[in-house]
Amino acid sequence: MKYNILYISSFGSLQGGGQRSLLLLLKYLNRDIFAPLLIVPQEGELSQSARDLNIKVFVLPFARIRGINIIGTVFGFAGLCAILRDNKVDIIHTDSPRETFYAGLAKLFFPVLVIIHLRVSDTLGRLERMLYRVCDSLIAVSSSVAGRFRELDTQSKLRIIYNAVELDVFQPLKQMERTEKELLIGYFGRVERRKGLETLINAVRSIGSRVKAIVQGSGDEEYREELKRLAAGSPIVFKEYAAQVREEMSAVDVVVLPSVLGEGLSRLLIEAMALGKVVAASDFPENREAMGEDMAEFIFPAGDAAALAAILNRINTERNILSKKAPSVRLRAERLFDARKNTREIELVYYSLMAERENNPALKEICKSIIMCCGLGKTARFLRSCGYAFFDIAGTVLFSALKILRIGPKDRALEKEKPEKILIIRSDRVGDLVLSTPAIRAVRNKFPQARIDLMVNDYARDIVLSNPYVNKLLSADNAHIDNDYDLAIALHPGLRQNYLLWKSGAGVRVGYTGWGGGFLLTHRLKDDRIRRPRHEVEFTLEAAALIGCSLEDKTLEVFETEEGRQFSIAFFRDNRLEGQDVVIIHPGARQRYVRWNKAGFAAVADKLIQECKVKVILTGAESERTLIEDIMSMMREEAVPCVGIRLTQLISLMKLCRMYLGNITGPLHIAAAVGIPVVAITGMKGSLDDARYWGPWCKDYALVQKDTGCRQCHPSDCRDLACMHGITAEEVFAAGRKMLDSHGA
Repeated sequence: MKYNILYISSFGSLQGGGQRSLLLLLKYLNRDIFAPLLIVPQEGELSQSARDLNIKVFVLPFARIRGINIIGTVFGFAGLCAILRDNKVDIIHTDSPRETFYAGLAKLFFPVLVIIHLRVSDTLGRLERMLYRVCDSLIAVSSSVAGRFRELDTQSKLRIIYNAVELDVFQPLKQMERTEKELLIGYFGRVERRKGLETLINAVRSIGSRVKAIVQGSGDEEYREELKRLAAGSPIVFKEYAAQVREEMSAVDVVVLPSVLGEGLSRLLIEAMALGKVVAASDFPENREAMGEDMAEFIFPAGDAAALAAILNRINTERNILSKKAPSVRLRAERLFDARKNTREIELVYYSLMAERENNPALKEICKSIIMCCGLGKTARFLRSCGYAFFDIAGTVLFSALKILRIGPKDRALEKEKPEKILIIRSDRVGDLVLSTPAIRAVRNKFPQARIDLMVNDYARDIVLSNPYVNKLLSADNAHIDNDYDLAIALHPGLRQNYLLWKSGAGVRVGYTGWGGGFLLTHRLKDDRIRRPRHEVEFTLEAAALIGCSLEDKTLEVFETEEGRQFSIAFFRDNRLEGQDVVIIHPGARQRYVRWNKAGFAAVADKLIQECKVKVILTGAESERTLIEDIMSMMREEAVPCVGIRLTQLISLMKLCRMYLGNITGPLHIAAAVGIPVVAITGMKGSLDDARYWGPWCKDYALVQKDTGCRQCHPSDCRDLACMHGITAEEVFAAGRKMLDSHGA
C-alpha cells in the first residue's frame, strides 16, 4: 500500500533554501511506499524539477491569512479540496503558516494528517498556538526553531530534523595552488536586507587589497543597488543568481554568512560545510548548533563588520587554518546533514502518524461525502462568483470613500491624456501572450512616442524578448511596479490585474469586469465571452479599441533573436535536416484535458515519415521529456527530439519547418504567428477552452475535432474526455497529409 503525501510549497522557484531542501526530500523519498504530489503558487524551477522526478504538480495560489480576500480564500480552499478528493491524499506536508491554515480547514472535511516543516526562526506570535493545534506533527530544522514550540509541545508532536545536502554532489574538491595573494571570500544566496550583506562589504573595504569577494544571488533589487554603491571601488564582484553554485563555492577560500536575523538553518552554511569550507557566520543559535565547537572561533556578532574583518584577517595571515579545518568540517556535515539519512527520518514521522491514524479511524466521512455529492467544481465556481459580487459591492463603497479622501490616483478622461508612460499587463500563459501581440502593436501604433512597459510571467518572457513595440519587460512574479504611469491596460480579466492597474498610479485604467475589482478601473469591458463567443485575439483588441486604437491589423507577431536563429541553424545542421521537409509535433500541454494520447501521436508521426516523406521533430518542455521519450519508444520510425529549449529558440526552429501538428497550446500559437500551416487537435465543444476562443489564428490551419454532443461542458468536471479520446490517428494524419499536399510538401 502506498501513502499519498501532498507537499505544499509557498514558492515556485528554487532561489530559497527551503525549496531546495524540499526538492531533495522529493528526490530521495522512498517511492515504493510514498507517492508524492506537489502544490506550488506559480510555475518555476521547483515545479519543473518536480515534474522531472515524475511528480504530479498542481499550480494553486493561496490567499493571505491576514487581510480579507474572500475570492482568493474560496478559490484556494476549493482547489485544495479538489486535489485531496481526486488523489486520496493521506498526509499534507506544508512549509508555511498560510498553507497550514488551509490544510487545517481541509481536515474538517477529509481524513488527512497535517505536518508543517518549520524552516525559519522568526516568531509567529499567536499563530504558533494555531499551528500546534492544527498540525499532527511539526518538523523543525534546528533546536532554535523548535524552541518556540517547547512549552506548547504537551503532546510530543515536535521533531528536529536538520536540512540536508547531497554529500556525493557537494564533495570537497582538491584545490589547485592559487597564485593570488588575496583571500577569496564568497556569499551565495538571496540578496535581502535580513542577510546583512553590508556587514560583509564594510569588512572587506576595511581590509583593503588583501581580499577579494563574490556576492552571487538575486532578490531585493533596490537593496542590491545600495550594496553596489557601498562596494564601489572595493574588490567585490556581484554576480547574478544561478541554480547551481557548487563550482563557484568550491573556488572560494571562505564562505561568509552575515545575516542580521536568524534563518532557521541556512542552506549556504550546510552546503559550504559539505565542501569542507570554513564559514564565518553571524552569532545565532542555529549557526552555533550547526557549526559546533570546532568552528565557534569563526562566529561574530551580527552586524559587526570589525569583528568579521578580524576573523578574515586572521585566516588571511594563517592560511593553513583552511586545510586543517576542512576534514572536521566535512565530517560534521556527513554526520548531521546527509540527505538520504535525513529523508529516512522524515519518513519515520510519516510511518508513525499513519500507524496512529489507522488505529483511530474516527474520520469525518460524513462531511467528505457531502462535498463529494455536491460536486466540488460547480460548488467552487458558484462560491467564486458570489465572492466576486460581494467583493465588488464592498470595494465600490470603499473605493468611493478613498476618492472622497483623495487617496490613490486621480482619474482622468482619456481624451485629455497624452500618455508618456503606458503599462500593459498580460500575466498568464505563453499562448495568451502570443494572442495579445496584435493588441500590443495597436497600442504602440496609437502612441508611437510613449514608453510602453509590458508585465508578463517570467516563463513567457522570451515570447516578447525582442518585441520592438515594448520598451521594458516587467516580471509579474514579483509584481514590483512604479506608480507614475499615465495609462494602464490589462489584456485579460482578473482581480489581481485590476489591482495592479490601480497600483500603477495611472489616471486611465482599462480592464475587464466580472472577475473582481471592476471598481478599480476607469474604462471597463465586460467579460461576456460565454454569452458572446469570440476569439482571444478579438477579446484583447477590444481593450485597445476602448482607447481609440485601430483594429485593422489583427495578425500575430513574434520576433526572432539572433541567439534563436543561430540555434535553429545549428540544430538543423547537427540533425541532418537541411533541405528536408520538416514537421514539428508538440504532444504536450499544461492541462490534461487539452492533451491527445501518446499512442496517437506516435502513429501519426510514423505515417507522416513513411507516406509523406517528411522528417519529424518532437518538441516539449523539460518537464515533458518523459512524454517525448515514451512517444519515440512507441514509434517504428526515427524522430528527432527537441526538449527543454528556450521559447526564442522554438520561434526560430518553427520558421524552418513546413507544418505544426499538435494540441491547442502555446507552441501552436507560436507556429501561427511564425506563419507555418497548423493542424490542431481539440475537443471541448462548449466551454471557454474550445477552439472558438483559442483556436489557430492564421490562414492555413485544420481543426481535428470529435463532436460527442456535449454542450456547456466544463473540462475540470469531465472525467472521461470523450471528445479527445474519440479522435483517431487516421483522422489526424488525413488532416496533416491534406495540409502538406496543399502546400507542396
